[in-house]
Amino acid sequence: MQIRHFLAASTLLMLTACMDVNITQEIAEEPDTRELALASDPHEFQDLQDVYEIVSQQPTPADGLAALAQEIRYPEIARKAGVEGSVVVSFVVDETGHVLNAQVERGIGAGCDEEALRVIRKTKFKPGVQDGQPVKVRTTLPIRFKLKGMDSAAETNTTTFTAEDQ
Repeated sequence: MQIRHFLAASTLLMLTACMDVNITQEIAEEPDTRELALASDPHEFQDLQDVYEIVSQQPTPADGLAALAQEIRYPEIARKAGVEGSVVVSFVVDETGHVLNAQVERGIGAGCDEEALRVIRKTKFKPGVQDGQPVKVRTTLPIRFKLKGMDSAAETNTTTFTAEDQ
């Protein structure tokens, strides 16, 4: 049982390191005035039995991490307040690639948590695969909010994608 937990934690750390999404915002840009649509996902309350944590093929965004990063808009209040950091979202990807039970595990506030949830909930994923079959998989994705022109002491060595507010 301890080996299973160790493997689950190791896989989660590897996924977190590989799926770090970097959202960068120019300070001098005009604010985004679009309202955030945070409606509940109709798939949110499906049966969550037989959810895997470790599978042979992890779920990935259908259009790639770069497309996911382009969907994120830096919240105006966070931009004005200089809020930066990573929002860690956990969720289940079902056999059809829909996101279920998305929740913030670690947030930074100022609207960034809600924006991360909004984008994750609307993202279609390639489902995880175990024994050649698509299965439900619990996963975690850190979404990094970073303002351009601000000093940031916490830089990572992972592959990151940059999206600028339009």
